[in-house]
Amino acid sequence: MKFVGLLLIALAGTGCLTYRNRIAERASFELGCPVAEEQVRELGSVFEYAVEQCGCRAVYVVGQSGILLNSTSGDRCQARPMSSGGQSR
Repeated sequence: MKFVGLLLIALAGTGCLTYRNRIAERASFELGCPVAEEQVRELGSVFEYAVEQCGCRAVYVVGQSGILLNSTSGDRCQARPMSSGGQSR
């Protein structure tokens, strides 16, 4: 029984790392500067992540539709989240 519990914890951790890697790649593209996996941090739940790089702060949400840019802030931030209509703001 202990083995099953440890296996579940290991698998859950692997999924988190996969999201962090994918979010880092996407943030690098959207923010226009390199973002390392270590710069992606979890915000309160396993479905919400923050990246702060190049004068921009971005929040990504993981959901059924994939990884979505939820919000951005910062003076030099060019990335903008998509509106519900599918067009950038």
